[in-house]
Amino acid sequence: MKTYGEIVIDGREYIVIEKKYLAMLEEMEDMEDLRQFHAEGSVSRPLGEFIAEKGNFIKEFRKRKNLKQSELAELLGVTQSHVSRWEGGEIHPTTANIFALAKALNCEVTDLFPGA
Repeated sequence: MKTYGEIVIDGREYIVIEKKYLAMLEEMEDMEDLRQFHAEGSVSRPLGEFIAEKGNFIKEFRKRKNLKQSELAELLGVTQSHVSRWEGGEIHPTTANIFALAKALNCEVTDLFPGA
């Protein structure tokens, strides 16, 4: 499973990388602009909220794997209610759950979120 990639939302390009790699990048000189951007009061949003706001294909991929919501929930260590609410767009999965979903459903993160 990829833990990095590019996504485009509303015509804006973003990258997704593992946090451990971000720490390495932040040590590099060319990250000074990013530090400045954050220092100027930029607003950050959880990745789950950011990429899930356009809808998702969690249910479709779950059904392809012949999993019930309760079975997927058990694989991920969450409740069946969480899976149901993710599929319905009522709540957004955490960043960790997004990558766990992709792994459990044997797909890429961008496959699960069509707006990404």
